Amino acid sequence: MLREKNSVNYGNVIINNFFTYLEQKSITQKKYATDNNIDQSLLSKWKSGDSSPTVEQLKQAAIYFGITVNDLIYTEKEKKHLEVLLDKSYDPIIAQQSINVKLYDDFFKKPVKVIIFCLLIFSLLVFMVFVLRNNSSFYSLLIPLGIPFATWAIYVNSFEEKTYIINYLDDIFYRRNESINKFYSKSMIIRIISVFTVFYYTTLFVNFESSTNTEKGLLTTLVVLLMILIFSSIVAITDLPKKFKLEIYDNEIAGYNSSKLFLIVHFSIFSISVLFSIYNFTEYMLFFIVSSIILFLNSFDFLKVSFEYSKYVLVYQENDKNPRELFPKKK
Repeated sequence: MLREKNSVNYGNVIINNFFTYLEQKSITQKKYATDNNIDQSLLSKWKSGDSSPTVEQLKQAAIYFGITVNDLIYTEKEKKHLEVLLDKSYDPIIAQQSINVKLYDDFFKKPVKVIIFCLLIFSLLVFMVFVLRNNSSFYSLLIPLGIPFATWAIYVNSFEEKTYIINYLDDIFYRRNESINKFYSKSMIIRIISVFTVFYYTTLFVNFESSTNTEKGLLTTLVVLLMILIFSSIVAITDLPKKFKLEIYDNEIAGYNSSKLFLIVHFSIFSISVLFSIYNFTEYMLFFIVSSIILFLNSFDFLKVSFEYSKYVLVYQENDKNPRELFPKKK
């Protein structure tokens, strides 16, 4: 087997291969020059790098040594690679990986599903509290407890998880064509308005001191909701992207999730306003109206945010190839 010298660089591969074959076959430069009818000084120029063999001289050398021209112009590593390419029976082992991908496409494109989910869950909770309130006013706490329940219920139904076996150099991710969030300003206004309603709720709490024991349970519920609302407001505002990433993975949808959380919290506030209205509609009518308006605005905001995320499509990228849509739409 030929030995490739460490000092050889690609530009001198031919020269080094030539003189390696001379050495292996115990042929002197003088003998080679004589046998091939060329000036011996030409070989000295090749060795010093002052000149290089022509194509005809390479063919002549290959015939003389009993080898192919490829043996002179390629390194040992390159020749092995060529052998692999020419060997049809060669079956390379490609390392693979198993990845789980969450498919949010359906919920991104059908946000009304989330709104209907919230409506059903909190309508059921309001009914339960209304029926059980005579036993204990603290059953009202079922409504703020509905926030984590609704979040969990929507989460487990909002995506289908699939497992793909792909090469380690391949990838699957979500991609969109434009980064601008066209609804950013309007969405921020809606969320800021929602935050300021917290101050309105706070002024209402001052008047609850004279409430009956039953309504004190609702006051406790409202205090819990107020704390959740403040937290979710901060999350919803900070997580809203002004510009969307062109490429994301399925765990990078914070803007969508925060908008969904904000919507669920305001469904809770609205549910409380419905209960208060049942007790005394005249006194709590303004609370009911404001909660209804804010819920409508946040539903509108959620629809717009969902629309922006629906622009993401799942793509598959093979190594060194352009990404292509994993589930192309039928035309």
